[in-house]
Amino acid sequence: MAEKKLCVRLLCSTPDPTRAAALGGRLCYSDTGIAQLYEDMEAESEGFVEKLMRLGHLSPIEHASFTFGVEGVSRALLAQITRHRIASFSVQSQRYVAKEQLDFILPPSIAALGPDAADRFLADMEAAFAAYTRWRDLGIPAE
Repeated sequence: MAEKKLCVRLLCSTPDPTRAAALGGRLCYSDTGIAQLYEDMEAESEGFVEKLMRLGHLSPIEHASFTFGVEGVSRALLAQITRHRIASFSVQSQRYVAKEQLDFILPPSIAALGPDAADRFLADMEAAFAAYTRWRDLGIPAE
């Protein structure tokens, strides 16, 4: 059983996000073909993206992509962050991934109560995981 710590890693990203956003925005306002737009955007990308932002035309910024791997966050955080249109999410399934060990997040409100409360929380997590393991051992799927 282990308390998970926050870990964030950039897995991949758009090589030139400013240019990608500028091209997406410029395409909306230009009758020029994409090949010519691509050549013309080299020098003016940053200024054009700033202009788009000032005008409130933000959708071209979504052409830039950053993929992060994130571990050590609570299900409560996931429930909140996925409610808002700030990203696309792929979350490890609690239904299809059988756990061999319990990873948990100690809520700050419990940690603030001191070591006795943290120990009680850990004991409760161990009891919950023991029940989970017992059901899994009886053949109940990880659902």
